[in-house]
Amino acid sequence: MADNTGNSGKARTRARKRIAAALAGVATLAVTSACSTTDTTAAPGSGSGSGPAPGGAAVVVDAPATTSSSAVYLGARNGGFAKAGVTVQAHNHTSSDSPLVGLLGNAYPIVWDNAADYLLAVQKKLAVAVVGLSDLGRPGQLDVLAKADSPIRSLRDLPGHSVAIPGTTSSCALTIPAQLRAAGLDPKSVKLVPVALPDEGSALQRGIVDAVCAPEPFLSTIRKTVRTRSVSDQFTGPLTDTLVGVYVTTTSYAEQHPDVIAAFRKALAAENTALNADPDALRKAVPTFTRVDASLAAGMKLPGFATNVTDTAPLQKLAELMQQAGMLTSTALPAGVMAADR
Repeated sequence: MADNTGNSGKARTRARKRIAAALAGVATLAVTSACSTTDTTAAPGSGSGSGPAPGGAAVVVDAPATTSSSAVYLGARNGGFAKAGVTVQAHNHTSSDSPLVGLLGNAYPIVWDNAADYLLAVQKKLAVAVVGLSDLGRPGQLDVLAKADSPIRSLRDLPGHSVAIPGTTSSCALTIPAQLRAAGLDPKSVKLVPVALPDEGSALQRGIVDAVCAPEPFLSTIRKTVRTRSVSDQFTGPLTDTLVGVYVTTTSYAEQHPDVIAAFRKALAAENTALNADPDALRKAVPTFTRVDASLAAGMKLPGFATNVTDTAPLQKLAELMQQAGMLTSTALPAGVMAADR
């Protein structure tokens, strides 16, 4: 029998390239030093099957090991998902590719994704749907910082200056223009410069940019290494509870496994509720599934977590922000934006 290993490998590579091409324009997920593997990590592809397992159907969820996906990492460990009828294994997403590449390539049945990236994929008419809402922006969690001796003291001082942002579809790319518009300022008067999160502090210190927009834990790290002042807290006022992340599946997987979707949602809602109720417990747990140390975690501002995980209102609000920023041509959500669970 001929050895087809090489041919199958080439076929997978070609398929991956086709998927990546379909996702052109969808920002890649920045992999940062906040990510780490844990004892809940599973091998790629091991969750694409549909066979039953003790505690319910087993699925591997590809998600970065950060506070955004706390529900999956902690729920997989404490048995919350198994109790609801689905055994979850968390796989740490460390690729520079969008998580949707692995999802559409059938490597994982469910992934955590930046909500803005998801909406861009929907605009491209990719067959993906939301399993459940993840994290929400809260005051103090995302801030624009300038050096302590900078003339930039408030939002009104930003025009004519440059601000480092994590990516072109990051929360910063949406909230900064929204705050400028609300203040009667022209968003185009501020230059937003994509800079990898681990490099933002250095870029600020060296004067490559005039200010940086960073989320936790990078926010706390920058404050420890560079003398800064807060210029504009991002998730405040009407931007409080802006949707940051979502758990996504393919429409075909949801149609074939509505029981898995329903069980995952039930557990996710319970985990998110518990995370909101005891933020100190989350701070203590953060070092156990990320590379954030205990001293940094103790002072971190944490995100909120959606308790109504199928609420489309946060997605609609995000779509409107994206259209205002020129990222979307329409704010209309498709009828099947939420994956079917029955």
